[in-house]
Amino acid sequence: MRKTFQILIYIIGLLCIIGSASAQQNVPFDKSHFPEDAEKLKEAQKNINIAVGLIEIEQNYKEAIRYFKKAERFNTNNSELHFNLGFCYYMLSPSDTESALIHWKKSIDIQPVFTPKVYFNIGRVYHLKQEWNEAISYYQNFLKEVDEKTHVQEVILTNKYLEECQSGKKLAAQPTNSLISNLGNLFNTKYPDYGPVVHPNGLTMYYCSRRKNRDYFEIADDNLYYEDIFISKRYSEEDDWKRGKLADDNLNSKGHESVVSISNSGKTLLVHKGSKQGDLYFSKIEGKRKKTITSPVKLPAPINSEYAETSACFSPDGRFIYFSSDRPDGKGGKDLYVSERKNGQWSTPTNLSALNTPYDEEGPYLTADGKQLFFSSKGHNSIGGFDLFVSENLNGEWQTPENLGVPINTPYDEVYISAPNGFSQFYFSSDRPEGYGYLDIYSAAIIGTRRQPQLISVETLLTDTKTYFEQQDPIGQLKPYTLDLTIVKGTVVDAATGKPLNAQVQISNNEKQEVTGKFATNRAGKVVIVVPKGKNYGAEIKSDGYLFYSENFTAANSDTSVVFKLQPLKKGSKIVLKNMFFKPGSYELSELSKIELENIAKFLRENPKLQIEISGHTDNTGSVNQNEKLSHQRARSVVEFLKNMQIPASRMKYFGYAAEQPIADNTTEEGRKMNRRTELKIIN
Repeated sequence: MRKTFQILIYIIGLLCIIGSASAQQNVPFDKSHFPEDAEKLKEAQKNINIAVGLIEIEQNYKEAIRYFKKAERFNTNNSELHFNLGFCYYMLSPSDTESALIHWKKSIDIQPVFTPKVYFNIGRVYHLKQEWNEAISYYQNFLKEVDEKTHVQEVILTNKYLEECQSGKKLAAQPTNSLISNLGNLFNTKYPDYGPVVHPNGLTMYYCSRRKNRDYFEIADDNLYYEDIFISKRYSEEDDWKRGKLADDNLNSKGHESVVSISNSGKTLLVHKGSKQGDLYFSKIEGKRKKTITSPVKLPAPINSEYAETSACFSPDGRFIYFSSDRPDGKGGKDLYVSERKNGQWSTPTNLSALNTPYDEEGPYLTADGKQLFFSSKGHNSIGGFDLFVSENLNGEWQTPENLGVPINTPYDEVYISAPNGFSQFYFSSDRPEGYGYLDIYSAAIIGTRRQPQLISVETLLTDTKTYFEQQDPIGQLKPYTLDLTIVKGTVVDAATGKPLNAQVQISNNEKQEVTGKFATNRAGKVVIVVPKGKNYGAEIKSDGYLFYSENFTAANSDTSVVFKLQPLKKGSKIVLKNMFFKPGSYELSELSKIELENIAKFLRENPKLQIEISGHTDNTGSVNQNEKLSHQRARSVVEFLKNMQIPASRMKYFGYAAEQPIADNTTEEGRKMNRRTELKIIN
C-alpha cells in the first residue's frame, strides 16, 4: 500500500521546476523574474538540479530537501518547488505527513492550477489519515481539473479511492468494538514480518519474516531479504508468546518460503514457495513429544498452475482446499478458488465468484466449523488497500462478505488473518504507519458485538484486560474504544460427566433487551466473554443434545470464572430460568423477560418432539394460599406467552409449587431470592 503511493507520487512529482508559468502569484526560477540576481539565480537553479538528481538517482530525499530548501530561501513563491518539497517530505517519512501537506497546500495557494495532481496527493494523504471528508474534497477537485482523456488510469484510480473513502465514512460512523495490539519486537522488525498462522491448540505460531539472519542473507529482486519461516511457542494460552526462532532447513532454503495455513488436525502445513509466480506445498508435522516437520512437497495440478498460487487453507475435514491464484479465468487480479479431493484427485478449481472482485483477494482462512471464511480483498467495500472480510456459509452458499470494520481495517494493508477460535482473539498483518516497518503482526480482540450480533468463536484473550490497558505503547498502537471492561471466563461441561462441550453462548443486555454478543466455546469447552462493567446480563448456553442453560449476572469489577453445567436432553432434566422476571408482587411478565421467552420458543421449535412443564416457585414468606396462587399464575403467564409465539399448548404444562421445592436456605435473603424462581422441565 505504502509502496504504491510512493510510486504514484514519484511519477507525478518530478516536474521541471525551472520552466515558466502563467499564474500571477507563481515566480519561476528564470532571468525575467530575477534580472538583477543572476548569480543567486544560477546558484538556486544549481541546487534544484542537484536535488532532482538526488531523487532520481539515489532516492536520497533528506539531502534533496536540503538543496530544495536552499532554493526556497532565494524564491519562496514557486509552486513546483513546494510540490516537490511535499513529495520529498512524504517519501522521507510517510507516517509524518504534516510537512508534505504544508508544502502541497502552499503549492496550491501560489498556483491553484499548476498541476491537478497536487489535489490527488493531498487527497491521498487525508485518505491514509482517515480524514474522509477532506480526502473526498481533494479527490473531487482533482477530477474537476484533470484531463480525463489523457489521464485515464489516474481518473479510474481516483474514483476507486473515492469509493473507499465513502466506505470509510460509513464504517467509521459505526466502529468495531475492538482491542488491537502490535505484537512488539519479539515478532516485528524494521523488515516485513507477516503471515501469522496459529496452531489449533493455540500454543504455536508460524510466521514469515524478511529480516537478515545468520543462515540466509541473500537479497531478492525487490532489494529485501528472502522470506523465511519463524516459529514462536508458548506454554499455555494464558502465557505470552516467546521470541520466534528460525525454522530448520526442512522448511527454509535460500529462496522464498512462508507457512500459509495449518490443517484443523494440526498435522499438515500449507507452504508457499517460489520467487516469481510461486506454488503451494504441504509439509507433515510428525512425532508426539518431539515434533519434526517434513520437507515441503508440491501440490499437484490443478491446484498449482503456470500462474501464481499464493495462499491457501484446507476445510476442517480436509476434503476441500481454498486458495488464491491469478490464473486468467478469474474476475481480475488474484481470485479465491476451491477444489475438492475425490478418490485421491483434486477437482478442477471453482472460482468463488460471490467473494471475488476485479481486484485482489488473498489469504483465505476457514474457521474450524467451516461456516466462516475470512480473507483479504482490495475490492468490495474496502477502505483502502487490503481489508479483512468475513463471509458466512448459509445453506452451502457463501454470502456477501462483511468488512471487519474500523479500526481493524485501515487505508493501509490488512492481510493474512489467523483466527483459530474466531473473533475473541485473532492475528493479522498490517503495514499501518505506527508499526516497526513494512508489514507487522498484530493481535486483535472484538469486544461483545461487532456492530450487530454475530456468531464468534472464543478461545481466550492474548492477555487479561489489565495487561492490555496498562502495557507500554512505544509505537502508538491503537487503543480500545472502551476501557471499563470485565472478562468472564466460562467452561461449559456435561453436568453428569464433566466432559467439555462444544456450545454456543448468547449474551444479552437485560436492561436494553438486546443481544450484545454470540460466542462459541473452543475444543476445551472454554469461552471468554468481555463486557462493560456494572451492567446486568443474561446468558443462554446451548449445545446439541442438551437442555439449554440460563444464567444471569452483573459484570463485576474484577474478572470472574464460572462453570456452566448442561443437562442432557432427556425426561426429567430441568433448569432455572434465571432471566425470567415479573413485576413485583404480580404475575405480569416484565419486559426484561422478552429475550428469555424468545429463547425458550426457539428451543422448542428446534426440538419439536419435546414436552415441557413450566413451574413457579416462591420463598416461604407470606401465606401459603397466596404463594400457591402467585406461583401458579406466574407459570401460566409464561405458557400463555409461548402459546402466543405459536408453541402448541399440547406441548406445555404449568404448575405452581409455592415454597414446596426450595433449592436454598429460606432463612437468608440470598436463599429466599434463589427460591423465588421459574423452572423449565422436560416431561416427555
